[in-house]
Amino acid sequence: MQVTGSDSVAYQMAQYISASIIGSLTQQRRDVTQQQVTAAQQEVDGFLATRVPALRDSLTGLYKKHYTQDDVRQLIVFFKTPIGAKFVKTTPLVAREGSEMGDRWGRELGPELGQRLMARLEKEGLKVR
Repeated sequence: MQVTGSDSVAYQMAQYISASIIGSLTQQRRDVTQQQVTAAQQEVDGFLATRVPALRDSLTGLYKKHYTQDDVRQLIVFFKTPIGAKFVKTTPLVAREGSEMGDRWGRELGPELGQRLMARLEKEGLKVR
């Protein structure tokens, strides 16, 4: 996990959650002061920091579930190659961009899918509107 940087995934998740919470706060409450935002940020970050070790332990268990010791040795060799290092460096970016694409895809399909679903349910005798 250290070679790939995935041991920092828990911290990245905590940062994402914190940014999301603080972003929601500042969007929903235009009257919030910078001092209040800072206090909220400290509270959220402090709370999440105490929970990161448990998440990291869970992630370690996940790796143990899917990879043998031999798998890990082979992965370490791979990740020390130029393409392996590139993979490690770009994986968070690819994952984030892929997640954004998936979110956008879902939002684009949502209205049409909703209409089709409602029409099908009505055709099946369920009153939905």
